Amino acid sequence: MSKVIHGIIILCILALLYFWIVPWKKKEIYFQGVLDQKNTTNVIRETADLVSPSVSPERVALLFGWKRKPAARPVTEILVEEEPPIEEKVVLATWLRPLGYAIGSDGKKYFFFKDEKSNKVLQLTDDNVDSGWKLLDVSDAEFLLEYEGKKYSVSSK
Repeated sequence: MSKVIHGIIILCILALLYFWIVPWKKKEIYFQGVLDQKNTTNVIRETADLVSPSVSPERVALLFGWKRKPAARPVTEILVEEEPPIEEKVVLATWLRPLGYAIGSDGKKYFFFKDEKSNKVLQLTDDNVDSGWKLLDVSDAEFLLEYEGKKYSVSSK
């Protein structure tokens, strides 16, 4: 029995040596009708048509978890939500007392206010600034003034 096993092992070793020592022949592929460069390109095109996949690479990639990126929206479609304007706090200016108004030679109404803190008289129009005070709005009940970015209300009564 051991002689049979030794014989099989020796045959395997000899077969491996044969395949290792004896060189392999190169196999060349010949196309029928290939005689020049023009025919070669035609054969390559025909072969490529036969080998081309019937499924797009994207569909194959989907099988492996690839996901298509969503198309970017044009900038014109992006809407920016505008924040509602923050209404400034209007302070009641009790130290300002309305004195009245006069119409100047240019046809503008000049409103006069007495600042009881500094004992100055302010002369204001729609486009005039006096001592930092600016007239914003005139109504029957009140005057709306601005001083250093803050809004002040002066009662017209």
